[in-house]
Amino acid sequence: MAVSDLSHIPGDQGFPFIGHLLQIFSDPLKFAEDRAERFGKMSRIRLLGKNSIMMLGPDANEFVTMDKDKIFSSTAAYEPFIGKLFPGSLGVMDFDEHGSQRRILQAVFKKEALVDYAELINDNLEASFTRWEGKSEVLFYQETKQLLLDQAAELFVGEPLGDVSARINKAFIHLLEGATAIFRWPIPGTKFGKALAGRKFLLKYLRNHIGHKKQKESKDMFTYLVKAENEQGEVFDDWQVLEHMLGMLTAAHETSTIALSGVAYAMIRYPHIQKKMREEVLSINKERLSYDDLALLPYCGQVFNEVLRMWGPIHTLPRSTIADCEFDGTKIPANTMVYISLSYTHRMKQYWANPEQFDPDRFSPGREEHMQHRHLYIPFGGGPHKCIGIRVAEMQAKLFLFHLLKRFELKPCRENYEWQLKYVPSALPKDYLPLILESVKG
Repeated sequence: MAVSDLSHIPGDQGFPFIGHLLQIFSDPLKFAEDRAERFGKMSRIRLLGKNSIMMLGPDANEFVTMDKDKIFSSTAAYEPFIGKLFPGSLGVMDFDEHGSQRRILQAVFKKEALVDYAELINDNLEASFTRWEGKSEVLFYQETKQLLLDQAAELFVGEPLGDVSARINKAFIHLLEGATAIFRWPIPGTKFGKALAGRKFLLKYLRNHIGHKKQKESKDMFTYLVKAENEQGEVFDDWQVLEHMLGMLTAAHETSTIALSGVAYAMIRYPHIQKKMREEVLSINKERLSYDDLALLPYCGQVFNEVLRMWGPIHTLPRSTIADCEFDGTKIPANTMVYISLSYTHRMKQYWANPEQFDPDRFSPGREEHMQHRHLYIPFGGGPHKCIGIRVAEMQAKLFLFHLLKRFELKPCRENYEWQLKYVPSALPKDYLPLILESVKG
């Protein structure tokens, strides 16, 4: 079977050359739902002149992400997009190399490290939300983006960003935009050219700090990373440390901003949910939470999970086959791009009760709709490539909400406000989520 021959799979070609790219960029959930209605759970699509396959549903998620036969390559899928921007990140590694690097990197996310990170995050949030006081109407996405950038200085680097803060923020943005650039020539001033310049700037900044990190005993992620080792005593060299730092910094900063903006939107859209979250926070007689205290916020955790289900930052995951395989009786040739849709699975009516309704209680004990299939709810991906920083992301979210809800009530700027999302280079509110902050402190 020729590599390009997917004629046995139902589907269509889309527009000349670009194929279905515009539809996916415009609304990835709507695109996946349309494919399912027209062609079923597996359909042939075309992106930038390349025949590809979209596979939908939790069984497809499991088949692709668990990859028991080591057929689905992350390297081949991501390298054309981020290979020159993040060449040493886990996302562009496969199989044995990926597993080896990930085992060393696990040291950065062990319990001892998470306890230290919680202290740094608490310190940052107490200072940051003090600066929010006195503000009334804010663009929440923008304010949170800056807050998390400042937090990255403490959590990831362990150093104040100072005068380079704005330059680092711009470098992050350029990296993300460059990853989705259609034209990928290293020409200054273009999206991809700016992304390469941003990468160079960030690596230089991190390189200037790596030496003394090896000598210090600090609580930040950079310090844990330079000293990370697996059970066999294997460690990263300096280049690997810098590449992993760059990947973690950029990914965590953007996805956390999007997720927390989603929680804020839910709070202004559904005041009763915000009220219940605040009651949970105020029932804890503490000014700050330790890592072990996070279990005291189960409802806030449910709201966070529901936000990721409905408006998660990642909608589609790509892989490329390196050998022929078969799924549900259908042959998939080698060298075929395969896409699974997280957002589609998170809205499937046969699993989720009223999936278009925002309902945090679907994650509550005894109900637990997400547990019907191991790969039904996968906002952080699944299998060997599941996000390694999931516990840090959940910790950041709960600590953020704890400090936010103790200080502020969030209200919409206008009646019947509904946000509109754009999905490129990542999902974010088009108007940056304007809302009103009201102090709840007497």
